[in-house]
Amino acid sequence: MPQSDNSLILQAPQQKDILFFNENGFVETNSKVKKIKSSLKSNSNSAKKQVKFPEDENIIKDYSDAPKTGWIPGKYSTNDLLESYLKSCDRHKTRPLNRLIPQLKALQDIECSNGEKVNVLNLKNEKLDSKQMESIEEVFKRLSFKTIDLESSQFEDDTTGAILFEILDYYDTCERLILTNVKGFGLFGWQELSKYIKKSASIETIELKYQIFSELIYFTYLARSFRFAQSLKIVHLENSNINSRFLSILSTALRDNETIKELYLCDNKIQPQDSQSLANIIKENKCLELIDLKNNNLQDAGLATICMSLSERSSLNATNYGLKSLCIANNSITTTGCTYLCKALIHNCTLTNLNISNNSLTNESIFELKEALIVNKKIESLILNKVRITDEGVIALAEYIAETPVLRRLDLRENEIRLGGLMALASSIKFNKTIDRIDLDREPKRENSLFFFKIKDSVETSKRLIQDINECCLSNRRERERNEIIQKDNQRIDEEYDYVKLQDSNELSKSPSTENNSSTSSSNISAEEDIDIIAKDDELLRKILNRTYHTNSPNLHSPVHPNEDIINLFNIENGTNDIHSEQKTKKENVEEFQFIEQDLTLNAADFEKIICKSTPLNFEKPNNQVNLCKKRLDFDQTEIADLINELIDRIEKNLELDSYLLDTSGNYLPAEILTPESTPVQKPSIKEPLFASQLTNSQLSEELSNEILL
Repeated sequence: MPQSDNSLILQAPQQKDILFFNENGFVETNSKVKKIKSSLKSNSNSAKKQVKFPEDENIIKDYSDAPKTGWIPGKYSTNDLLESYLKSCDRHKTRPLNRLIPQLKALQDIECSNGEKVNVLNLKNEKLDSKQMESIEEVFKRLSFKTIDLESSQFEDDTTGAILFEILDYYDTCERLILTNVKGFGLFGWQELSKYIKKSASIETIELKYQIFSELIYFTYLARSFRFAQSLKIVHLENSNINSRFLSILSTALRDNETIKELYLCDNKIQPQDSQSLANIIKENKCLELIDLKNNNLQDAGLATICMSLSERSSLNATNYGLKSLCIANNSITTTGCTYLCKALIHNCTLTNLNISNNSLTNESIFELKEALIVNKKIESLILNKVRITDEGVIALAEYIAETPVLRRLDLRENEIRLGGLMALASSIKFNKTIDRIDLDREPKRENSLFFFKIKDSVETSKRLIQDINECCLSNRRERERNEIIQKDNQRIDEEYDYVKLQDSNELSKSPSTENNSSTSSSNISAEEDIDIIAKDDELLRKILNRTYHTNSPNLHSPVHPNEDIINLFNIENGTNDIHSEQKTKKENVEEFQFIEQDLTLNAADFEKIICKSTPLNFEKPNNQVNLCKKRLDFDQTEIADLINELIDRIEKNLELDSYLLDTSGNYLPAEILTPESTPVQKPSIKEPLFASQLTNSQLSEELSNEILL
């Protein structure tokens, strides 16, 4: 049957064919689809763009080295400080901070090239975002700040704080960072703050008061930064709920810290069960000096744990490293807790400042405290404000004041102190020369006892006693300041003396003839070659002999002449000793020796070290050629001593003969007793040898020639 054109003929597909439906709904095999794809690919290749890259040598046209030192203080000028900040705000499309603009106007044209720092950058109560932080970087480029105050500020998002701490980390000039009651911190912000604290070499104080750590991981990052901090010294964590688990993490972090000296944990609701973490900090930390725990709830049980750590720390370490200031005010401590504290004071030797105010101690606690303080002898400041003591307790403290040599401050405000206690304080302070401050109520209490009630104007008497106490304290303070000034002056004088002594020792270590040789180096080159007596021991000559040898120096003259025999030793012709030839050659070839006499107090051993150096000897050959020979002359110590004594005698004798004149009879007479009739005759120039040699010139010449031949 014939087929019509509109009929659909289906052919059976082969095994490897895959059926496809085209856009018209017809079935096509995979072979036909491949043909269509190949045709489309050929068309696309014809229209494809060609990309050519330059050769390897021409790929990089230019490059610049990265800065080696990074940001340098004073690199950018502050003349355009405000203008640069405003341009940065326009570039980041954000509004300038109204609080910052007047500060930048006041800081215009300030110089920070020598590392000077501005006191504070105030950003309190500001709403900050990331764009504003990027704009503020222009300020940090040009100025360095000691304090950056962000109290009660609010960050728009987590990245705002992260950008701030990255900027502070890069410039690293801030010494005190105030983040009190800052809101908007997230995980990213706490991580960047932790990195900044660990890496910074400038940050010393950080304040995180009224911070709410919504998650434990936030505080974990912060505590970990305290562990590895390089420069951090003071940490404020007041009113931040640092208790229980948070306090345990902080205790673990501070165990190995070596920089933090002051830790403030006030108003954190610390309970007695949390005291073990505090005890670990006090016991194991080696550099912590102050811990403030006021306005918590330690109670007697918590104080007992802390006192045990104070005693154990003192027994473990005999050094002065340890806690010096402890504040446990307003912690619900009673007489029982004070008993634990007194036992700890007996064993502790580092605590100097103690604040136990606003606790229920009563007079019985003061009696125990007095006995502990007498044994302790370290407490310099004792704060007993509002501890419910009366005149009996004050009298006990007055007995301690009269005996103590270390107490400097005592606070007794808001207690029941009346006329009897004031009289005891006024009497005892007269025997004390160290206490310079006693804090008392301005308005004294009225008397209730019948004995003091009979005294007229008891209030006026109390005021007069308070004035006397203050005058005694003022006198002690002035005396202490005067002693400190005297001590500083003495220390300064000692330092100056040590400095002068050091300078003298440095001068002694220098060569004694450096200046003279430098001034006459051109004219004395040959003389320095001929004479090498002290070339290697200039320091020994300067220290012991104090004598300089010169030859042919027109500026140096001495009345002391060298021994003729010694000079003759340097002039030997063919091993013979001809006096005339020696005198002739002395005038022609040998340079005259001159001495500068500075000190004749010689030591035989040092004299041997110097004189027994290699001594130059001149020998004339038949062809009138001069050779330079060096030979060591060794002397015995007894001979050296004899030579020194004979040298001193000869010099003194020559000096005495120079001051005498000859009369007509040939006798020596002093010049001042000569009469006009006597006809003085000038004393002939007598040059006696300074060294009396036991050998003749010929014998000395023979010995020297034999030694030289050897």
